[in-house]
Amino acid sequence: MRKIILPRLVRSFSISEYAPEIADEKIYVWVNPPISALLSLMESFGAYVQSGDEQLNPYLEKLSAILSQGAEGTGWNADELMEMVKETADTDPQFWIWFNNRVLQEIKEHRLLQKKNETRDDDTGERRQNG
Repeated sequence: MRKIILPRLVRSFSISEYAPEIADEKIYVWVNPPISALLSLMESFGAYVQSGDEQLNPYLEKLSAILSQGAEGTGWNADELMEMVKETADTDPQFWIWFNNRVLQEIKEHRLLQKKNETRDDDTGERRQNG
């Protein structure tokens, strides 16, 4: 029996996109997590938005799983993310919002690109890649 095994796909973005003055650190994002992981992340994010800081740590735990699939030493654990949130809260609170949006943008762009690159064969109804 044939089996297709998809690897974890990881894309990166640079924090310097937010402000060129910031060190050029890359953030590695797992862009093809299972839908269950994405739903769990979104539910946790919703709880954080509704309840505030008391739900931040559970959200950071799930976010760290998305940010820890790159090469060894490139991931972020929940404690490191919490420190980033605390450090930027006073100096630039918009950074945390941007960071979250940028992570989710990487996932969304990957999923939209895959959807955009495929069409269905008119005769068989099977999906095929464009281009």
